[in-house]
Amino acid sequence: MTNRNRLFATVVLLAGTFSACEKEIEYEGEAGESLLVINQLIDKDSTFSIEIERSVFFLENNTTDTHISDATVTLTDLSNGSFETLSSGINGIYDFSMIATEGHQYEVTASKSDYPTASAKTVIPPTVSLISVDTSTYINPEYQENYMRATLKWNDLSGKNYYILTVSTEQLGGFGEERISMTSTDLSIINGDDIDGISSGSMFALDDDFFDGSQKELRIEFPAPSTTFNEGVHFRLYHCTEDTYRYLVSAERDVLSGEGGAFSEPVKVHTNILEGYGIFSGYSSENHFVTF
Repeated sequence: MTNRNRLFATVVLLAGTFSACEKEIEYEGEAGESLLVINQLIDKDSTFSIEIERSVFFLENNTTDTHISDATVTLTDLSNGSFETLSSGINGIYDFSMIATEGHQYEVTASKSDYPTASAKTVIPPTVSLISVDTSTYINPEYQENYMRATLKWNDLSGKNYYILTVSTEQLGGFGEERISMTSTDLSIINGDDIDGISSGSMFALDDDFFDGSQKELRIEFPAPSTTFNEGVHFRLYHCTEDTYRYLVSAERDVLSGEGGAFSEPVKVHTNILEGYGIFSGYSSENHFVTF
């Protein structure tokens, strides 16, 4: 898997403006300092492709030119001392030859004149393999539609662990994948819209508080994909660092908060960048493909 296909959601450090019904409300505060933004969620065995931008004050007129392609970016493998430095990128993307190795710790630093030097560290967690994925179909009595049940099993590692689960269909004809919304009653899911004990969403985040060091069995349900347009279903389990986990959960909540309109309470998206914004963090993914 290349890092172009990584589980990635770019932090957009912009806030929208809105007009009042009868008059404009002038902002009388001071503009915040612009900082470097580092974005990279890196999968095991992928090459690093780090995006560098600048943060944008929400009243700034120029919000389209945010990529920085002339920063000095250094990537260091702290586990063996090797490093690479790039002084130019393409549209803010700095492509390194270094490969993310399981168990290794990495540090990135980004510097540019007039900005504080931004930095972050991460480790690449080990892959947690799915032992089995058992599926069956049934007719949902409420909707009178075909639904699929799936039971996934994996062995939790010792210590604190964080997981992300996604399910997607593989479309026929090479048209890519489409994420599927799932439901579950599992108590370990912390990011679903919990209604009467049922979590739902296209991404489930779990920690191992309820199954630390033991075998986990997770049951989910979702509308059965049409076999006319799809050739199978991908079940992907991501073993994440805490930073990856917290970033993805907070980013999803931030997107969902927009459904309330302009006056919705904003959600603070997790960042682990020192003297900057964004995310630099690792994960390892396991894909189980079930064909129809």
